[in-house]
Amino acid sequence: MFGAMSLRRSILYGFFFIVLAIGAAVAYRGVSAQTEADRARLSGMAGEAAPIIAVLDRVRKERGALPHGAEDLAGLLPEGVLAEEIGYILRFDTGTAPGWLFVAAPGGHGYELSRRLGEEARLLYQDEDGKGRWLWDPGDGTGPAPVDLDP
Repeated sequence: MFGAMSLRRSILYGFFFIVLAIGAAVAYRGVSAQTEADRARLSGMAGEAAPIIAVLDRVRKERGALPHGAEDLAGLLPEGVLAEEIGYILRFDTGTAPGWLFVAAPGGHGYELSRRLGEEARLLYQDEDGKGRWLWDPGDGTGPAPVDLDP
């Protein structure tokens, strides 16, 4: 009986570790499985956000705070980029749908700029105290993961 319990326990632990390994592989695959064409497409989208990010950084540097509304960006956005307020969210229209959504972090130490890429997937730029990074969220519950882009 003791041997059978140890064998069952070993099988159970083995199964548990296999499930963990598969879960980790699936989460990693979300970003690593992107093709060069996917990265080029995402980099192009990130390039559309680059002028917005530059304006947000400029406003924070010159005024000591991120913009609270579209009026804080008057005269600063490049031609063809429009900002509209949707509650506490700023939506930036670059001429390519959908627009970029800006949400300031509580306390004003950072922000998130995001764009939907379909039903659930999103491209995100997260800034914390002037340090930004690009993330790709596949929308499958695994959460956002860093992605290397050349905007």
